[in-house]
Amino acid sequence: MTDITAIAQDLIRTDPALAVEVHRLVSDVRALDAMNKVQLPARQREALQAIRSFIAENECSPSLSELADRLGLASRSNVHRMVVDLEKRGLIKRSKDHHRVISVVEHAA
Repeated sequence: MTDITAIAQDLIRTDPALAVEVHRLVSDVRALDAMNKVQLPARQREALQAIRSFIAENECSPSLSELADRLGLASRSNVHRMVVDLEKRGLIKRSKDHHRVISVVEHAA
């Protein structure tokens, strides 16, 4: 039987686009594992996942309004509170100098 790991490694080495996609998927799995280890309220977990998916889809951070829309919330203040809580937990970082700069902190698995 052929070793699937060796075949996968050869494919990744020869296809840079595939390597990028595999890296992104592995990062997502690691982040989800880290997120599951941290006991988050369901709404904060949804917010973190919404931030992650928005960044993946748009290659930029969501605004509070965009995040509120994704979460089905009418109030940006509730979203702001969730973002501040996620930042306090060390799961995201925000830039104090720029708007729309939220990055998800990647935890080592």
